[in-house]
Amino acid sequence: MALREAISHLQSLKLRSGVSTPLSDDTMLENKLQVSQVTIQQYEVQIRALENKANNASNLIGNMLELDNGNALKNLAQASKDENVIMLRLTQKSTSDAAAVKILTVTTLIYLPATVVLVRCGARINGHR
Repeated sequence: MALREAISHLQSLKLRSGVSTPLSDDTMLENKLQVSQVTIQQYEVQIRALENKANNASNLIGNMLELDNGNALKNLAQASKDENVIMLRLTQKSTSDAAAVKILTVTTLIYLPATVVLVRCGARINGHR
């Protein structure tokens, strides 16, 4: 913006003074300012291109991190599935063990009182009190 104002100022000075020589100091200065303005515009374009490249690199890194997190979650889900299978097997074994204990309990409930009664009766038959 300041370059444009400087160029406009130089052009107004040139018109006021009536100088029209192509190689005057004002003309050379004006040409240099215009070249500088074009150079600055080119730098601005390069800055925008570098900014776009930096944004793209940032997005790429973010996507790679998301992919890595997705793979970690996938591995965690697989480990959880394997652990669930193991827990199912343990639960089934525990259930079958509980059924066996239940059968032993019922058997003991039936035979233990009968054994006690028979031992007492056998002791009376043999003469022991």
